[in-house]
Amino acid sequence: MTRLAERASRRIAIRSLRKRQLAQDAEAMRRIFDDAWANNWGFAPLDPAGWADTVSTLARLLPEDYIQFAEVDGEPIAFIVALPNLNEAARDLDGRLLPFGWLRFLWRLKVSGVSSARIPLMGVTQAYQHSRLGPTVAFMIIDAVRQALHGRGVTEVEMGWILEDNAGMRNIIETIGGEAYKRYRVYEKDL
Repeated sequence: MTRLAERASRRIAIRSLRKRQLAQDAEAMRRIFDDAWANNWGFAPLDPAGWADTVSTLARLLPEDYIQFAEVDGEPIAFIVALPNLNEAARDLDGRLLPFGWLRFLWRLKVSGVSSARIPLMGVTQAYQHSRLGPTVAFMIIDAVRQALHGRGVTEVEMGWILEDNAGMRNIIETIGGEAYKRYRVYEKDL
């Protein structure tokens, strides 16, 4: 997979979130997510204003390299978001951020760090999902965020919501040493 990524890197550029161009990056993420997840059960498009607000909040709390983009010929086609494990940062605060718990919480998130993280969001546009570049793009953005996390002392990462029938994504995760350890089930029943 690494050799394939090296060959494809002439067309693919991986970059971090650009805080100076936050509005454009937020819109690119929304567009990619809406396209990538459109055919999944229960999907609802993201609200542009609400999503812009969410990305603005994330940009204030996260290092720029916790959000990675893949561009093909200058067009954003994929993204990934990593979040530090907030439960680990709040482990001994007993649910109290006031009066001084918030200082310890922010210190752990921004300075001392946490050893685990979660990847709640990732998307590759449908045009590339089943192309030859699709798996390469997914591998490259996962590797970019993995390097960013590793550089900050994160040793354990959980990727959520990888569908069982998404064999390509599951293969990529297994290639880099990941393994399935949880299964979520969603059921539907008419009432």
